[in-house]
Amino acid sequence: MWMTKAITQTIIGTPAYMAPEIFSDNDAQEGYTYSADFFSLGVFTYELLTGTTPFEGDASTMPRDVEQYYLAIMDNIEIGFVDWAEGTTISETTQQFVDSLVITDPPRRLGGGPKGIKEIKEHEFFKSLDWELAEKRELNPPYIPALTNLADTRHFDEFDVDVYDAMLGRGGEDPYEDLFKNF
Repeated sequence: MWMTKAITQTIIGTPAYMAPEIFSDNDAQEGYTYSADFFSLGVFTYELLTGTTPFEGDASTMPRDVEQYYLAIMDNIEIGFVDWAEGTTISETTQQFVDSLVITDPPRRLGGGPKGIKEIKEHEFFKSLDWELAEKRELNPPYIPALTNLADTRHFDEFDVDVYDAMLGRGGEDPYEDLFKNF
């Protein structure tokens, strides 16, 4: 079995995707298991479906106050459920899948129990997925975009870094630029 109950105490990742046990004071001494990755899978799945993460912090505090950003996300996670938009077209099965991945108690989280990842693979959400073909990398993707060359980015949204910086309250000179010269 490729997954174990190995425990780590490393704190790494993007705050909006991190399981609460990673940066919770209560669990800092105990560490966390692979179940934290399943929490992140739930957040990422939600974002792929909706365009936003389910537990947001105040991005305007970044990068000046990382701790405040973490605390805002933790406050939203502690509410304990994902607020699905009324009238959403996302199926009940998919909502239940995401909801069961972002449970704050790791042993109760989908995949966090004794069956581990097998519990996720057996979920109704993956009913039509042939796991053997996936493991052999023999699945055909449902959609392959037509590309004119390897640098073709027309299938991606335009991204204006100045607009993003303004949204975060940043602008002008990068205070960290000197740290990454010749990196």
